[in-house]
Amino acid sequence: MPRRSHADTIEVWRRILDSTDEEAKEYPELKPARTKLAKTHKRVVELSVEQSRLAAAKQAATREMQELLEEGRRTANVLRVGLRMRHGNKSPKLIEHGIEPVRSGRPRKKKANSGG
Repeated sequence: MPRRSHADTIEVWRRILDSTDEEAKEYPELKPARTKLAKTHKRVVELSVEQSRLAAAKQAATREMQELLEEGRRTANVLRVGLRMRHGNKSPKLIEHGIEPVRSGRPRKKKANSGG
């Protein structure tokens, strides 16, 4: 038998609860099980609503984080340009700020792979 989705399961529970509520006097021996299912159903519905709310909050937080990261990248670039202007592109002082200075001189030869 294929598994049901959460929504289908909740709907089946609701129908069982509705039908046994109308005929509660007919099934007194099922009252404890019905009460337990009613509590479980209520909690699952609450959790489903909470899950949807949290998913929406997560999306909003992700969107805000992406905007802030982009703003931060632009601001960091402004700082890097300012530091390069202040100290010069080749200054070793740039290393203190995590910026690689421009190296002058001949380009290095690539090492040949000696694996064999």
